[in-house]
Amino acid sequence: MRTVFEAEGKWYKGVTHFHSTGSDGRWTPEEITGWYKERGYDFCALTDHLVCTDTRHVSTSTFLTIPGIEMHGRDEGIDRTPHVVGLGKGIEGTVERGSGLQEMINLFNSRGMLSIVAHPYWSSLRDEHLSAATGYAGIEIYNHTCWQGVGKGDSLTYWDNLLYDGRPIWGLAVDDAHCPPGRDDIGGGWIMAKAEALDEPSILEAIRLGQFYSSQGPVIASWRIDGSEVYVRCSAVERIQVHGPNGLGRTVRAPEEGLITEASFTFESMPRYLRVTCVDRQCNRAWTNPVFFGE
Repeated sequence: MRTVFEAEGKWYKGVTHFHSTGSDGRWTPEEITGWYKERGYDFCALTDHLVCTDTRHVSTSTFLTIPGIEMHGRDEGIDRTPHVVGLGKGIEGTVERGSGLQEMINLFNSRGMLSIVAHPYWSSLRDEHLSAATGYAGIEIYNHTCWQGVGKGDSLTYWDNLLYDGRPIWGLAVDDAHCPPGRDDIGGGWIMAKAEALDEPSILEAIRLGQFYSSQGPVIASWRIDGSEVYVRCSAVERIQVHGPNGLGRTVRAPEEGLITEASFTFESMPRYLRVTCVDRQCNRAWTNPVFFGE
């Protein structure tokens, strides 16, 4: 079975959620997009709250800015408001506060945008809200500012519950940077997209299809599935894990004084889905998107 690592295209590093002085960020659009450009990112999507801040003047032939916006609403029974990130052309200027989760997703989709559910754990969403909603491409499985601010950055449990139900929902790591004084909330989560070109249609199509992996640091070089065998190659890490539904999965750990760059796993029969995590000595992780197998 082929994975994104065997697909045609080139790897591009990007971030899909952060803020500027266009809403509640501390840096101007030029300053914060410049930070990413100077550190070798290939693309970024500035997603100010309730406004699409224009960054077209920042784009170059080697650095792409994608229009984006973060919208929030309120669903009955949810104490904290759900947030949805919309990526791509479709909304100009400001928008009104949304209502429910599904209504916000529908709005973005009606404009031809890509919908990503932001920081489910921070928003105190319930599994049933994500299960009931349709039409979104992914969820933020790691949100750096939510981790740095209140320790609620991980949303992996939500993700696995959706995958267990057979939902092809992709997992994104993001910054959600606001750059307040005294909090390092930038440069902590990104995606590596495999795309045909560094342009908006190609990058958004790669995200829509799950042709990317997410990272806080480790680099995943290869993930290959051959029958009942799973092979992973990556940068030097402390452990490589493969996860399936329920308690299914495997872990290969490095020796006490060493690191590993590859691992292989054997399954008697393939579970409903598999995904991979690579973890370095500093507990920085990289996550593949899942591969689904027929029943």
